Amino acid sequence: MNTCLNCANIFAGTYCTECGQKINSGRIYFKELADDFFTNFFTIDSPPFRTIKALTTKPGNLIREFISGKRKRYYKPVQYFILILAFHLLARALLNFNPVENQFRAMGKSASPPEVMNTVQMQASYFMAKNINLLLFVFVFIFAAFTRLFFRKSGYNYAEHLASGFYSIGHYVLLSTFVIPLSFIDPKLYYLVYLLIIGYLTFTLVSFHKPKLLTGILKSLAAIIISFILYVMVVYISSIYYIIIFLK
Repeated sequence: MNTCLNCANIFAGTYCTECGQKINSGRIYFKELADDFFTNFFTIDSPPFRTIKALTTKPGNLIREFISGKRKRYYKPVQYFILILAFHLLARALLNFNPVENQFRAMGKSASPPEVMNTVQMQASYFMAKNINLLLFVFVFIFAAFTRLFFRKSGYNYAEHLASGFYSIGHYVLLSTFVIPLSFIDPKLYYLVYLLIIGYLTFTLVSFHKPKLLTGILKSLAAIIISFILYVMVVYISSIYYIIIFLK
């Protein structure tokens, strides 16, 4: 018999029958850390891989399962969102990618002209690109508000729409990360991210709410487009005010 060091339950086997913690010696060794790392991140049935697979193929099913209480199998929505944002920012840093500079390359310019760089508007664009990890949270909250509005008959509350938003927008960020290498072949290929955000979020909303197909697509497009436009306006204007007040 074993005594759980987490809850003091006495049990037989490898895992505690009360709290589920794996048996351990009360010390931490390198082998244990390595096993935990590879078990949690590099096995096909681990929560990250299971979550990524489900969000790619059946996002609506994952979100409904998570809301209904089946939560141990998947990464939690905010956790997943932050994990993917970290991966995205790491990829951008390693590839030395800047979406604003890519925009100039797409227009046939090697870099932004000095007279343009010195404008408040351009500084705001760079500020937004640099702080995307914080600003995307704003998009999630706006997006959840409009999906709640357009899909109110589904019966989900705002917090549940937020969970859906963290999952779907987080996964969009993951998919868009794999578009970055294409921009080095042709900068214009990065525009695929706009098709991705519309296509994937529409797929997720229709899969999640299960409305009539045409109605679901139209409602999804309306929620996505209005949310995105409002998000860009809010963060762009806020960035301009921040630069004028604090950086000028």
